Amino acid sequence: MAAGAMRFDMSLPLTGGLDSRLLLAATRDIADTLSYHTLRYRDLTPESDDLRIPAKLLKQLNLPHDIVDCTAPAPTWFQETFADNALPSHVEEGATIAYGVARSHLRDKIAVIGCCPEVARCFYYRFGTHEPITSIAPFLAIERGWGDIPFIRDHLTRWFNALQSSNHGVDLFDLFYWEHRVGGFMAHSQLEQSIAYESFMPFNHRRMLSLLLSAPTKSRVAPHYRLYKALLKRMWPETLAQPINPVSTRQALGDRLRYMLGRMGLYEATRKLSAQIKHRRP
Repeated sequence: MAAGAMRFDMSLPLTGGLDSRLLLAATRDIADTLSYHTLRYRDLTPESDDLRIPAKLLKQLNLPHDIVDCTAPAPTWFQETFADNALPSHVEEGATIAYGVARSHLRDKIAVIGCCPEVARCFYYRFGTHEPITSIAPFLAIERGWGDIPFIRDHLTRWFNALQSSNHGVDLFDLFYWEHRVGGFMAHSQLEQSIAYESFMPFNHRRMLSLLLSAPTKSRVAPHYRLYKALLKRMWPETLAQPINPVSTRQALGDRLRYMLGRMGLYEATRKLSAQIKHRRP
C-alpha cells in the first residue's frame, strides 16, 4: 500500500467486509495521502451495512468518506461502449456501476481493489477439512451440469493430472479457487470496469497468497478468520472498532452450529439428510 501511494493518487473503496478492512489497516502510516469511498449500487441504502459501517468507522478514524452514487441507469451510448469493451459483458449491472464511477471524481484516481485474499479462506471446504481428492469428481460437483460438458471434463482432467506430480503443497480446492474462480471472474470484472477507472490490486501477489495459504486452515476459516483478525490487530487495531460483516443472532447461531458440525465431519451428512427429507415431503 505504501508503494502504491508513492506512485498513484489512490482511493480505497470501503465496505462492511473483511478484505477492504485489511487494506484500510495497511494504510495506517499513509492514511492522510488516500481518499476513501463506498459505491452505492443495487438496493443499498444509508442503513445498509456496506454504507453505514464504513461511514461510522472512517468518522472514528478522522478520515474522509465519499459515497459514490451508482444507481442512475447508464445511457444507451454508454451501455453500447461498455458491451464493446469486454465480451461477454454484464451490461445491466456492470454498466450502471461503471457509469456512476465515470461521472465521479474516481475517474481521475486509482481504485484499490480488495479481491484475492479469499483464496486462502477455504472457499470450497468452509470448515477447514474435506475428504481426500482422488479424482475430478469433487470439482465437477461444484456446479450442476458441469459433468455433462465435455470441455469442462477434459480441461479438469488435464489440470488434475498435471498436479499429480506436485501441487507445491497447496490444497487442490484452494488452488482451484485461485486459478479457476478468482482467476476468471475477477480478471473479467476488472476488464469490464476498466472503461471507468484504473485499479490496483495489492493482494494479487503470489508470495503473499502463498504465505497466507501456508497458515493452518483453522486460522483461515469462517466464522472467526483468526489469521485475518490478527493481521488487523497488528497493522491498525482501531480498524476493529466497527463489526465486520455483522450477522443477526439467528444467523450467528446457525453459522456456529454449521461450524461445529463441520469440525465433527457431520455437516455434509446432515445437509444431505435434510435435502432428502425435504424432497420426500408431499
